[in-house]
Amino acid sequence: MRLKSEIISTVTAKRGGKDFELSFKTSIERENSEFLAEVYFENTYETDLKDTILTCYVPASYSIEKIDSQIRPKKEPSLEGMDVSFDLKKLSPKEKIYFNFTLKRNISRTVIISQGKEILIVRTYFPIIPETTKRYKSNLIFFNSTGKRMENVILEDVIPLEFSVVEFSAKNLHPYAREGEDTILKWVTSKFEKDDKWEITYILEPRKITRIIEKQLQLKDGRNIGRLTKIIEPQDEKGQFIVNIEFQNTTHSDLEDVKIEDKIFPSQKLAGATIEPEISTKENMSHIIWNFTKILENQSIEIYYLIEGKKELYKEIPEIEIKDYKSYGVRRVSTEQY
Repeated sequence: MRLKSEIISTVTAKRGGKDFELSFKTSIERENSEFLAEVYFENTYETDLKDTILTCYVPASYSIEKIDSQIRPKKEPSLEGMDVSFDLKKLSPKEKIYFNFTLKRNISRTVIISQGKEILIVRTYFPIIPETTKRYKSNLIFFNSTGKRMENVILEDVIPLEFSVVEFSAKNLHPYAREGEDTILKWVTSKFEKDDKWEITYILEPRKITRIIEKQLQLKDGRNIGRLTKIIEPQDEKGQFIVNIEFQNTTHSDLEDVKIEDKIFPSQKLAGATIEPEISTKENMSHIIWNFTKILENQSIEIYYLIEGKKELYKEIPEIEIKDYKSYGVRRVSTEQY
């Protein structure tokens, strides 16, 4: 099943006394275990947009955690999703509005019922409810309200990638499990009596995320100078992260006076490093600096250090300065692994 990863927005208004309507899409981006979308609209016309309503369709695969808005939204269930409407009244020319959505994925369930030559397929969604910061729960109920016995029923539950299944409870049944980008649990029964209820409870915990940031340094003519990689791996201890920074000289000559610099937020502290850095403070941030007199052709330099504190570390990108290479382009790649 393909995850719908966008919010579809529709603006309706009066423009010059006539009905006006415009639709556009906003991508939903993952940020750790949350999903974020910034809905933005600008009146690019030279006249006012009056009686303006912005309606955002959020697919049912997500639950809305929070909406940053000074306008109180109106929420209404819609086909396989939720319509969130904002009464904007009037938008003047060049006026802009922003609404930030914080979302979380739901468990998706596909029900497949085979009755003789007929096959019925139904899709439903169930929220994941936090019990503690490390323990989540989702209760999925399927009820036979057809008035007759069902035969050959399959329930296929898709657990989002951001969570792992700690345990589950289901009456006298065991699932077939398949690990992919998401975890898929398939439940099968050959008989499901009328008025019977099938209840499955999942206990989940967030997966640890390892963030990998890579910077490829290139001259304007396309020649590579080096590759700088930063890997941030959370530990079991609360608020601890092991950070690995590696720089590889990919030129055909030695590099001199190389400076690598990273930042630590005020809520974090350096608990140890394999190569002792210099530390300075700028604008409430701790800057940790390593200076290397020379890095040989094809040589790699690796640094490991331990951070204690909050997750802001995920957002920081290391900087590098190299003597005689003041102007170069940077191609950045960022990935996450669970």
